Amino acid sequence: GGHLTRPVRITPPPGVRPGVYWARARIRTGGQLVDDVTRLLVGVTGPERLLVTPLTGPLRLLPGETGTFEVELASDAATPVTVQAHLISPWHTWELFPTAEITVTVPAAGRYGLRLPVRVPVGQRPGRWWALLRLAHAGQLHYTEPVEVEVLP
Repeated sequence: GGHLTRPVRITPPPGVRPGVYWARARIRTGGQLVDDVTRLLVGVTGPERLLVTPLTGPLRLLPGETGTFEVELASDAATPVTVQAHLISPWHTWELFPTAEITVTVPAAGRYGLRLPVRVPVGQRPGRWWALLRLAHAGQLHYTEPVEVEVLP
C-alpha cells in the first residue's frame, strides 16, 4: 500500500545524436504490468511527433466478407514508441471488429502499418455506420477521421 520516490539523473553519453528518447520503468504487480515513461529531450525542444496516415477508404462489404481497417503510424522519436490503439464504432457494429484494441510499437524514427480485421457475420443486417481509431501514447491522444463502414444487402 505504499510508494517510493527516488530521484534519478540521466545523462546522455557523449556524441549521442539529438532527438527524443524514452526512459521506461516497468514493474509487475498483482499480475499486471505497470509501465511508466518519461521523455528525454536531447538537443531538441519539443516532444516527438506521431504521424497517422489513413490507408482505408470507405469499407463496403457483404455479409460473410472480410476487410481491413488500416493506418500507417510514423514517429520521429529516437527510440521506439509504444502506441495503444482502440477502434471506436457504434455499439451495434462491435461484432464487425474482432480486434478492437491493440498495443503496437513504432520503431525508432520509423513506421508501423497498423491493420485491424473487419469481418461481417453471415446474416448481418445491411446498414451504414462509421469507425475511427483513438491512439494513445505517453499521455497524448490522437483521433483519426471516421471511416464509413457499410454492410451491403
